[in-house]
Amino acid sequence: MVKQVLDELVDGRFIENRSGVTVPASSPGGFDATFSENFHEYTVRLGDWECHFIRSNLDDAVNCFSYALTHPTRVKIFSRHGVRYKWQLQFREGGEWRNYTACQKFAYPYLGKLTLEYQENRPLEELAA
Repeated sequence: MVKQVLDELVDGRFIENRSGVTVPASSPGGFDATFSENFHEYTVRLGDWECHFIRSNLDDAVNCFSYALTHPTRVKIFSRHGVRYKWQLQFREGGEWRNYTACQKFAYPYLGKLTLEYQENRPLEELAA
């Protein structure tokens, strides 16, 4: 199912391996998008952001992956003292960036200046034009 979606979306511009597929970053400063599976779950990775889906939620996993490839998407990266510790997935809606979900490390430097970085991909439809 994932390969069928990718064939429609990226016209063969993806890398396949034993556990899944990766679509390389669509723009400089962007992120790779990876869909993988094992016997327990599906995992969608957008840069260092990741989300796990139980095996019965294949449609949700594919929808998350394809939405990120076809809509303005970015990953907001939080770091302190050069240590990345939180990744916030954001989608552009109505001209504004909206938070979707985040993942983060449990142990990270709490003190120090917060640094934000963004990795943003262009939607695949824009690349085809």
